[in-house]
Amino acid sequence: MIVNSPRLARFAPLRASWLARRPSPRPRRAPARSKRPGRDDVDVRTTLTSPSGEKFQLLERLGSGSSAVTYRARCESNGADVALKTLTLRGRGRSTNGGFKAVELFERECATLRALDFERVPEYVDSFTLDSEFDRRYVLVQRLAVGRNLED
Repeated sequence: MIVNSPRLARFAPLRASWLARRPSPRPRRAPARSKRPGRDDVDVRTTLTSPSGEKFQLLERLGSGSSAVTYRARCESNGADVALKTLTLRGRGRSTNGGFKAVELFERECATLRALDFERVPEYVDSFTLDSEFDRRYVLVQRLAVGRNLED
């Protein structure tokens, strides 16, 4: 160890003993892949019903982000393809604070899209929550923007 100052040289033995006692760092886990189905996924071919009675049949999983999973679905009343984004608090770890922040951001996104009327932003269709025995799922429905996958 190189010490440039005589004042700092007296701390060298203390630093060496501290480094020897320090526990080894924990190995890092590899990040989860977004293409792989996770615990937050809903089975494809499931039909979700909004409180207003509108039914959406899930056709395929389009992708996932840090907090939500997006599906291509078909609206059963008019046959239109829609993008259905779902958010769940299940599997958010021990701290629910991050989950509540995700819900707050999700609700803000729904409110913004509801108020927006712009030709290049997919049209807002509906947003609702689905409650089950162990989970609450937040759902945002928009018209599907047809295009190619940028990952390919």
